[in-house]
Amino acid sequence: MSTSQGVPTHSDVESSAGGLPTAAAGRRGLRRWRAVSGQISKVLYVVATFILVTVVWQAVVTLFHVPSVILPGPIEIAGALSTAKTIIPVQLGWTMYSAIIGFGIAVVSGVVCALLVTEISLLRKTFYPLIISFQSMPHIGIAPLMVVWFGFGTTSHAAMSAVVAFFPIFTNMAHGLDTVRGERLRLFRSYGASSLQTMRKLKLPMSLPFLFAGANVGIILSMLATIVSEFLGSNQGMGFMLVQQSNNLNTPGVFAVLIVLAVVGLLLHAIVTGLRRIALRWSL
Repeated sequence: MSTSQGVPTHSDVESSAGGLPTAAAGRRGLRRWRAVSGQISKVLYVVATFILVTVVWQAVVTLFHVPSVILPGPIEIAGALSTAKTIIPVQLGWTMYSAIIGFGIAVVSGVVCALLVTEISLLRKTFYPLIISFQSMPHIGIAPLMVVWFGFGTTSHAAMSAVVAFFPIFTNMAHGLDTVRGERLRLFRSYGASSLQTMRKLKLPMSLPFLFAGANVGIILSMLATIVSEFLGSNQGMGFMLVQQSNNLNTPGVFAVLIVLAVVGLLLHAIVTGLRRIALRWSL
């Protein structure tokens, strides 16, 4: 209650102060709900689109009597997936093993090379143009060389994966390091920060978004490079399985392999995106 002179009492102050956190919590809850509902809406749109495309696809194949060797329907593809349900995990494991090893090598080598090139002017003038020009070469032409140098097997597949995934990681990381300029860099220098301190406290945290942008591209390219390498010389992996199904004119089997690879690509993209959020939250 307030006094007759309009001066608030202690209980009035407590009630008004207690209302502020409640209102703030309500606003936070509303924002959280809007974010969750937005994500749910996106998922529902994707699911609805997938169902619509599947129904239309099956209807077209059925109504026009399209041969399965040309374009199989979703039902036939589902049957091929069911038939190969014990084979696909094994073959996918071989492909993922080579791709992940190659991607890891690409991340480490790409970051190290970007640090060296951006910090040492001589390397920037000599090796940076060579790396960029090498990137313009057709990557599929590298695969036979990898087989010649490393033989058939996981080593050549991982090497191919590393070479192809290296370029987007290196170029994005180098660009991120080059963008650290202006007042922040001058502030670090004015406080007498060493090059190592500036790199660890300023340049690396600010270049993380660029690194993960390159990693998002690199992880997909590492999968594609591994599959291309398996095309040319392998008796295992999803690339080998794709060639095998194609040679047998098993078009539903080809589509089944492609669908599995598409789903795996989405999962890898989601994993890298999640790691990006964690890393950026940690670096801030």
